[in-house]
Amino acid sequence: MWEGPEEPMQYLRAVVTRAIAIQSWVERAGRQALLSDTLDLSMNCSMDSLRFVTSWKSPIKEVGGLQLEGCSFDGVRLSENQHESPSVASVPPCYMAWVPH
Repeated sequence: MWEGPEEPMQYLRAVVTRAIAIQSWVERAGRQALLSDTLDLSMNCSMDSLRFVTSWKSPIKEVGGLQLEGCSFDGVRLSENQHESPSVASVPPCYMAWVPH
């Protein structure tokens, strides 16, 4: 018996989308283009003194293609899904970085 989401096609689409994205990453890594933008790690401090932050507003390093399962995001806050809500929802790109405490 299927113990996954009630909408198996949506789940399978998400799996295929991730597989295609990983294949693209492999191709870009093979061309030395996975992180084509400059990655500057020269903060002159230990990892212990950093914290991981995300934002949907400031342009640090953009990460897209994110999806939420079991909740919705309106651009500001998460909210619980209703019974008729889709099981998986796409969210806008966000920005993330390691910053000093």
